[in-house]
Amino acid sequence: MNYRRFFAILLAAAMLLALFTGCGKKNEESAASNQPVQYPGEIAAENETDYIGTVAENTYTNPYFGISCEAPEGWSFYDEETILATMGYATDKLGSDMGDGFLELLETSGTACVMVMAGPEGESANVVVQQTQPAMLGIDDDALYPMLVPSLESQYEQMGLETEVSIGTATFLGEARDAICTTYASTGMIQKQIYIINDLYSGIVTASAYDEATVDAIMAMFH
Repeated sequence: MNYRRFFAILLAAAMLLALFTGCGKKNEESAASNQPVQYPGEIAAENETDYIGTVAENTYTNPYFGISCEAPEGWSFYDEETILATMGYATDKLGSDMGDGFLELLETSGTACVMVMAGPEGESANVVVQQTQPAMLGIDDDALYPMLVPSLESQYEQMGLETEVSIGTATFLGEARDAICTTYASTGMIQKQIYIINDLYSGIVTASAYDEATVDAIMAMFH
């Protein structure tokens, strides 16, 4: 995966955090009474590793967000060390158990890419997990995505990336949902992102490819 595009993906998480950190204290009292957005299959985490999910028998499963995705033939999952190294995390800090590095990164930075699934033609899918700010609770896609589009456009421009950011649709967990759609002019790469806001942690699911039909097919793999 291209490093620059990888960090552009993480930017989506950073922008979500930035949008709500400033207003978190201001809205904390009113947000506390709101309920988090619920998605089909979403359950309470029984242990910390549920937040980051696991890969077993060529399938990624995340009980906390109620999602799973099987790698098609020719695709492969990045291991934890590779993902953390790509993020610039010192992999010598990895514990003996799978997920220790992800959990430490979540605790120290509030954000971690916990799954990357790469295809043979440069297509990919990934999941980013980040701590949920109180002001995020109760925000649905209709309110969230219009807030994110101009912020992402501005940040991509500052990064020197020529992009077109809009609100599109994608099939996710068997249902049509709004998604943030980003097209990179220099490469022709198309990326769609769906946000899952839950009580303790929020998830950002990203599908990337060189044509929209493939992007939609990747997103539809999540069930």
